[in-house]
Amino acid sequence: MFKGFAMRARIFPLLMFASFASAGISFANDSCRFLPDGLGPLQDGQLFASGKSGWQTFGTLSDLVARSPQEMEFAYVIGASGAPDRAGVLVVKTNRPVAQTDTDQLRNRVKLVRRDIVSDPGCAAVGPPNSETSISTQSFRDYHDFPPRATEALRRRAADGSGTEFDTVRAFHFEYRSVRKRRCVRTDSGEYDDFPTNWNSNRAQFSFDKTVVADGAYTVFGLFRAPASPFDGAAEHRVLVRKYATEGGLACVRFTVPLRSTDYSFRINDLEARISESSNRRKDELIRTWPQGR
Repeated sequence: MFKGFAMRARIFPLLMFASFASAGISFANDSCRFLPDGLGPLQDGQLFASGKSGWQTFGTLSDLVARSPQEMEFAYVIGASGAPDRAGVLVVKTNRPVAQTDTDQLRNRVKLVRRDIVSDPGCAAVGPPNSETSISTQSFRDYHDFPPRATEALRRRAADGSGTEFDTVRAFHFEYRSVRKRRCVRTDSGEYDDFPTNWNSNRAQFSFDKTVVADGAYTVFGLFRAPASPFDGAAEHRVLVRKYATEGGLACVRFTVPLRSTDYSFRINDLEARISESSNRRKDELIRTWPQGR
């Protein structure tokens, strides 16, 4: 939209180091053995749920939810058996259509949830491994969808009174060992994947705006004609991060979502996933909505 450049991938040699999994990296689950054999061969991008009958596939959330609200556990499959091993960070973004009874807190705040995150060797120390904070939807957009700048929203005091909302979202992000870049990078790195032909970045993958996720943050020109907020008409916005490392090319990342209804959108991004091993083009965001077709 604002780029003016054809988006194309640069092909370059990619070294995939299986040794990262044995170098002390902490991850969510290095095995998929908890899933029953009856689910069949596991494929990249599959999503399972622990429902009334154990781990299962599902068509709608109403197939799973006996009562509401409740914590529901899901498992996302990364890679495919026999593929090169890699480590990375999974981002799970959820929200749902707004309801008349929703409070301003549910409509206009984004929960930032970190689970089981510890520092990778040689990378900057991470804060507490588990944390749950929140910032306004405007602060979230300002930080992830546009060029970094000290906006009014990001300068506001944090909800817990410690620093600003900028400090809160900055502390939520962390450094991890990127196999692709062969060095430590931050989850909110705005470094372009391949400037000037590929303006995408880690930071853009946290956005709820499909255009930003696909093409990278809006340029400075976008500040004069900002698109409608992706949070309009939605509530209960939540972003969860989990680390993973594959074993035999495969990993199943377990995460929970507190469901208040059976009408949700899930957006899942793997910061290290690409469309192929030799490409720098990021794998498309997985989007699942219930009811389907909404």
